[in-house]
Amino acid sequence: MQKTFASTYFVFVLLLLVFFVWPVIEAFFVVDLGVVPDAYKMTLGEFFYLFFSVLIKLVVVAFVFSLFVLPIAFVGAFCFDFLDKKFKFNKFLKFFFSCFAATAFSLFIVLFLIPWVVPGAFYLLYFA
Repeated sequence: MQKTFASTYFVFVLLLLVFFVWPVIEAFFVVDLGVVPDAYKMTLGEFFYLFFSVLIKLVVVAFVFSLFVLPIAFVGAFCFDFLDKKFKFNKFLKFFFSCFAATAFSLFIVLFLIPWVVPGAFYLLYFA
């Protein structure tokens, strides 16, 4: 359980790092921006405050997303172990069926039981 949570947390930290940092990287490539007015220039303290607030938000959002995905990962691991004990399939075939079962389970949950989770995740990602 700890390894599963740690791996999903690491994956979400990397994905969220891309989502949070990509607009900044894209803004650096825009040429002919002009001069930033003095009222909008950040001091060093404001820059570090912004950096650490985004870092804390990244850590918290990755933790919440990892908690959401943890039951789905457990369904996939259960299917993988079940197929390993019942049937002697190839490792790749067991992996395919376990991924299919976890995806079907997550789609059932998201589409029929809690459809608000997708817009809520986008809200948490960008606006919370």
